[in-house]
Amino acid sequence: KMIDLAAQYEFESVGADAWFIGGLSDEEIIKLKSVVAEKGLVWGSAGLPVEFRKDEAKFKEDLSGLEKRAAALQKAGVSRMGTWIIPCHDELTYVQNFKQHATRLRECAKILKDHGLRFGLEYVGPQTLRISKRFPFLHTMKEVRELNSEIGIDNMGLIVDSWHWYTAGETAA
Repeated sequence: KMIDLAAQYEFESVGADAWFIGGLSDEEIIKLKSVVAEKGLVWGSAGLPVEFRKDEAKFKEDLSGLEKRAAALQKAGVSRMGTWIIPCHDELTYVQNFKQHATRLRECAKILKDHGLRFGLEYVGPQTLRISKRFPFLHTMKEVRELNSEIGIDNMGLIVDSWHWYTAGETAA
């Protein structure tokens, strides 16, 4: 239905759902890829299907399924995945949060790279959100680039949303 609506209203791409595509058989993935192409569409980015922001058990549980989902996305022709970084935390200081993000997202990035997927991180800029919890966290392009560098996997990139770019006080420079 989503693919039909995207084509009907002349969208250029359609979002890729890692959970849905990851649950399809090889034959179903090949058919889905064909339908997307027949409708003149390409895949947009998929959202990261791993809860990396909460406890270790949930992270490990979701991470264990990432290989299967990444392989399915690759077979479907999807080439990009992304997630956003929440700019605050109630318990983790900036440094603790940075280390946790780097460690967990590095594990994700390695799996995604093995399946030809680029991995983008989006910063969230509004100050009102940043100060909504005890410890502010990264919220600028420079900080996300530092996180990507710390992760150290060469499939990493940025997702730049114009609203977050503006609210973070970014400039064209």
